[in-house]
Amino acid sequence: MTQQKILYPEHAGLYEAFDPDKRELYPYIVGDIQVDNMNNYVGGGLQAHNYWDNKPEFIKPLAKILKNLVESELINHETEQAPTV
Repeated sequence: MTQQKILYPEHAGLYEAFDPDKRELYPYIVGDIQVDNMNNYVGGGLQAHNYWDNKPEFIKPLAKILKNLVESELINHETEQAPTV
């Protein structure tokens, strides 16, 4: 596996996150990770644009991000207290 080079967008205001509790928008910087789809594909189609067959550099890291997100949401949900009256 090649070492991943993290690239950052030149325009920091391209994405925004919304805080529903404060009802405010915040700048959200997204890191772009360079991958090699040409050497990590199963075959067919437009290999350079086929992220879904790139298991080592795209699928496994994406699965890890989603798993961590779901686990953190489950923990947050389990620790929420019912409001007292």
